[in-house]
Amino acid sequence: EIGGGAFAGCVRLNEVTFHDNVTETENAEGEKIPFSLTIGNGAFNECKGIEEINLPVQTTSLGSNFISGTAITEILIPKGVVKCGTNGNNRGPLDGAEQLKKVVFEDGTKEILGNICSMGSSMIEEVVIPSSIEKIGMDAFEDCKYLTKVDIPENVTEIGGGAFAGCVRLNEVTF
Repeated sequence: EIGGGAFAGCVRLNEVTFHDNVTETENAEGEKIPFSLTIGNGAFNECKGIEEINLPVQTTSLGSNFISGTAITEILIPKGVVKCGTNGNNRGPLDGAEQLKKVVFEDGTKEILGNICSMGSSMIEEVVIPSSIEKIGMDAFEDCKYLTKVDIPENVTEIGGGAFAGCVRLNEVTF
């Protein structure tokens, strides 16, 4: 786990590397269990030097505002992410990432979680939704004001309330 605010304000931090070769860990009883990574709220908040982050496949949870104030322009959300934080005010993991232009969901992802790109992620221009997606969660892309086009795969059977609310430049949706 990377706790909430763990590196917040480390303005000179410019590189974050995760190793994908870690596949298991031990629990308190010494038993081998699969490794998973949880990144807490604001973990890299205001780390202005970070331009890229490659989340490992073992990432399962992203806290709200976890890359707020960084220089990241594109991010790949791993298919293992099954939980995202909203810090009680519907501000999702990508909120406050003012430089973020493109969000890609890994092929094999089944659900785009609610609030994942919502609120202050207003600079997002492009989202890549793989054909494996079946559900787009509530408020998933709320207030992504620069999003102009969305291709929704034919496997999608549910789009949550407010999923694209406030996307004022959205002028093309393809089903």
